[in-house]
Amino acid sequence: MRRLDSVSFWLVAAVLTAFVLVSVLAGIKKLTRGAPLRLRPEEGYREAGSDTDYSWLFGPERVNETDITRGTLSFNGFTYKYNSHLSNYLLLGLDRRDFADVPFGSAEAGQTDAIFLISRDRVTEECTIITIPRDTMTPVREYFTNKEGYVVVDDHISTAYGFGDGRHGSARNSCEAVSTLLGQIRIEGYAVISLSALTDMARNVDGIVVTVPDDSLEFKNLGLKKGSRMTIDEDNIELFLRTRDIGTDNSALNRMERQRTFIEAFFRRAGEKLKEDPSFVSGLYLDMKKNMVTNM
Repeated sequence: MRRLDSVSFWLVAAVLTAFVLVSVLAGIKKLTRGAPLRLRPEEGYREAGSDTDYSWLFGPERVNETDITRGTLSFNGFTYKYNSHLSNYLLLGLDRRDFADVPFGSAEAGQTDAIFLISRDRVTEECTIITIPRDTMTPVREYFTNKEGYVVVDDHISTAYGFGDGRHGSARNSCEAVSTLLGQIRIEGYAVISLSALTDMARNVDGIVVTVPDDSLEFKNLGLKKGSRMTIDEDNIELFLRTRDIGTDNSALNRMERQRTFIEAFFRRAGEKLKEDPSFVSGLYLDMKKNMVTNM
């Protein structure tokens, strides 16, 4: 669990411009580091045929069966009830340097290498960051060309973005996949950043000092072992956030830990910059606007 000084939700907006802006004025008292998600949806949904209507997968019938926001959920002898005071925002990192304008179903819009759910409690003014591995399997709506229909198949959650239009349609498809994975939770907003936004982030905060969380970068022979200190700047931010050893099992999960480390460090550094210059948030937003898609 990590704590932050009390700052306006505009700061979170700025940080989420990293994963981009949630424009709501409110205070944040605590940032909680949620456990990485390793869930798999229930089995048993039907394979889709082109001549069958599968809207039930995302309609009221399915919501009534799997909606964790209603009733209770039992796990390991404990009973849980969904916190109705949560506002959830989906933050996506795209594996492209620009946003493609493509037809639905082309599967050429790119995939989301980084998937984070920011859950904000409106009563306690706390935020929790939940990391969702890109290879998590979940029902994904895969459109036919030009949105002439779709099937729902069990696929990597990162692929949901690719079957959209490269912008808001893709983002909404990703929101649907995440919501389905998590029992139909409501997602109030989304923000997607391209690879080109990474240098914008590093430049605006004048570098970020982090502690390398593991040895997953050691194969690069750069002296980046677990516990070593590293200053992330425009030149190496992509190396820190994206590099993985494709010859090693679970390397995407190791990379995810570095991404989480970066988010927390960016929060702290952005808070310092905001105290120095109240116009920091608007400047960060304007600089990154061209490299993001958001409905917030």
